[in-house]
Amino acid sequence: MAKPNIHPSAAVAEQVIDALLGQIAREYYNSGKDKRYHAHRRGLIHAICWPATWFKQRAIHLSDGRYRAIIEERLAEIRIHGCADKARAYFPKYLLTCLQNHFLHRGDDIYEHYKHVRYSIEILLQKLPQLQQNKTQEEMIDVLSQAHLITKPVRRPVRRKDSKQLSFDFQV
Repeated sequence: MAKPNIHPSAAVAEQVIDALLGQIAREYYNSGKDKRYHAHRRGLIHAICWPATWFKQRAIHLSDGRYRAIIEERLAEIRIHGCADKARAYFPKYLLTCLQNHFLHRGDDIYEHYKHVRYSIEILLQKLPQLQQNKTQEEMIDVLSQAHLITKPVRRPVRRKDSKQLSFDFQV
């Protein structure tokens, strides 16, 4: 069945997500054969899209290839230095935590690198023909950021204490 017409940036974002999910399935979920993969898929998409919100908040626009490379570098670090027990329990949470810690510790360097004039000039020279045709590079970050918000876990409501229930809380 053919997909309906979608915006080019959404198609690029979908390709990035599919490629990264495929890599994660191969490396951590026995090529997607593990039952947990389908249960964890939404959490994985949430974790994969989290850096897009970080970049969007700082008005940093990356190519889809560079965005994938950043996530793939973190996956390689997890493979080499990661804690297997924590990763096995619920990998999407572990991946999200690793990405957030990386951006917490290296965020200033990342920001300076991608906001530096030299990087901007290099990107413009490489992408000049494409920038004249469309803006998929900028919009891809927006789409991934929106995907992050959509896949955000829903918090369960906090149970209120029943005022009729006796408690041992003493106020002095």
